[in-house]
Amino acid sequence: MVSSKNMTSDGTATFFAMVDEEKIPRVEKVANLLISVSSKGGKQYIPMTANVTVQNTGTVSISNVFLRFIPEEDTEILSGGEMFIREIKPGEKKTFEVKLLPHRSGNLTLGYVEATAVAPFELACGGYTVLKFRSNDLQVSVKPSRISYELDIKAPRDVPIHNPFSIEIRVTNTGDVSVPANLTVILPEGVAITPNEKFSFKGGIIIAPISLQPGENGTFVLEVYPYTNGTKEFTFHVKTPLGVVASTVIHLNVTVPRENENYHNQRSDRPLHSGVCKGYVGILGFVLGALVIIAIAWYQARKS
Repeated sequence: MVSSKNMTSDGTATFFAMVDEEKIPRVEKVANLLISVSSKGGKQYIPMTANVTVQNTGTVSISNVFLRFIPEEDTEILSGGEMFIREIKPGEKKTFEVKLLPHRSGNLTLGYVEATAVAPFELACGGYTVLKFRSNDLQVSVKPSRISYELDIKAPRDVPIHNPFSIEIRVTNTGDVSVPANLTVILPEGVAITPNEKFSFKGGIIIAPISLQPGENGTFVLEVYPYTNGTKEFTFHVKTPLGVVASTVIHLNVTVPRENENYHNQRSDRPLHSGVCKGYVGILGFVLGALVIIAIAWYQARKS
C-alpha cells in the first residue's frame, strides 16, 4: 500500500509505503528440470533401451510434468515414448526407460526428450506458469545387421489343364536378425488359387507375413488350379524394410491332353498280332463276295 505523507510549498511530496515481504518475488525461487537421456547403443533392427533421467535442480516443486521422446528419422519407438510426473520436489530424481528400434546403423542421433511442466511463478497471473524443458540429443553407435533370406520352391514342371497342383514354398532366415518381412507371390494369368488363411489376396498378388528368428524356416503351400494352357511364370519375393532381399522365378507348362489320347494309349498297350489281322481280311473278302453275288441275282430278276 502506498500513501502520500505530506507536500511542501515547493511541490515536493513525501510518500510512505507498506510492503508485504511474503509477496515480494524472490530470486532464490527457481524452477528447473535437468533431463538427460543415454544409451549403451545397440544393433540395427534390434530393440534397444534408452534411459531417461529427470531431476529437479530448482528450489520449488514442479507439478504435472509431461515428457515425450521425439525420435529422429528411421528411429521407431516401441514403448515408453510418453511419461508423466504428477509432482517432483527439489532435489528429487525420476528415471524412465524408452524402448527404441533403430532402422539404420552408424553413429546416429536417435532423438531427444522434451517436457512441459507447471511451476510457481509469482509474477504470473494465478502465481503459476507453464515451462518447457529439453534434454540432450541421444547419440549412440548402432552396429549393422545382416538381413538375408533364402527361398526354396517345389513345383511340378508340367501339369494338365484343369488339374489342381501344389507349390511348396520354404523360407529360411539366413541372417543374424529377425525383421518384419512379407512373402509376396506374383501370379500369372490363367490360374486360380484356393483360399489360404496364411495369404491375403490383392489382384494378381498374394502376400503372407513372415516372422522368423535367425536360422528358422517356414513352409507355405499354394493350391493352384490352371484353367488356361501355356507356360506360366510365378515370381516369389521376400520383402523387408530394406526392400527385396530374396527373389526367385519358376516356370511350368500347362498342357492340353490330345483328343482320344486314352484310346491311342489303349491300342498301344494291346497291339494286334499279324495272324489276327489275316483272319479279319479273309472274313471281309467272304462278305464282299457274297454281297456281289446277291446284287447280280437281284439285277437278273429285275431284267426278266
